[in-house]
Amino acid sequence: LAIETGRFQGVKLEERLCIFCNSGAVEDEVHFLFDCSLYNDLREEFFNTVIVTNPNFIYESFEEQLKILFSDHHRKLAKFIKKSYLKRKATLYA
Repeated sequence: LAIETGRFQGVKLEERLCIFCNSGAVEDEVHFLFDCSLYNDLREEFFNTVIVTNPNFIYESFEEQLKILFSDHHRKLAKFIKKSYLKRKATLYA
């Protein structure tokens, strides 16, 4: 993510923007997991599986959603991250 790669390249925090969507947002973990439009299809599929056991998930704060994902759905989260990485890689090197 640009939040990390930018740190090593000396890029100012506010300039570590997502290159995959037009939001103008810093590409950090929250943007990646919840906002970036590149991953909308994967995120929808993933969140639909989470909502089955946590119906109020979409109404929770980001912090609470992260707690739910890391504590109750860590395997599904890992699969989402892997699929997202492959999609990201395909988009970058297409």
